[in-house]
Parts: sequence; C-alpha cells; structure tokens
Amino acid sequence: MNAQFFALAFLAALQARLGIEAGLWTEKDMAQVAVRCRAAAVSNPAAQVSGDVLVEDLLEACQVSHVEHRALEAPVMRVVEDQTEPP
Repeated sequence: MNAQFFALAFLAALQARLGIEAGLWTEKDMAQVAVRCRAAAVSNPAAQVSGDVLVEDLLEACQVSHVEHRALEAPVMRVVEDQTEPP
C-alpha cells in the first residue's frame, strides 16, 4: 500500500471527528448516512458493505476508539486497520 492511501484514510477519519467536535453533525447523522448507503448498496454486487441495518444498531456497535464506531467506518478504514489490500 502506498502512503497516499493511508493519508486519505486518515484524513477521512479526522474530518469525521472534527465535524462532530465542531457540531456540524452528530454520530447519529453519520449513522443515518451509513444506513442509507448500505441500503443503496444491496443491489451492487461490487459493494464491500451492504444490507439493511438500523441507526440504533450502528450506534450500539463497539467503538474502535474514541474517534469512531466500527460500524460507521468506511471499508477503506478497515483496510488501513488490517493493513491488507482492498478487495
């Protein structure tokens, strides 16, 4: 993996956290987006994450750190975390 990939993933997580801390959006807002995106991805065979989930389920999912809930992170963040190649 190249440094650019990791830098972009880090910036995405940082942007999410800064938006929450600035009051621009909440974790619930982010969960609502994740629910809509997962539902829209059901018919996409190339989607890395899809399915019908509830906002409450995402918010109750374990937290990776104080920054993010595991269920709300983009697939690219899992790749960075696992340090594996994307599918």
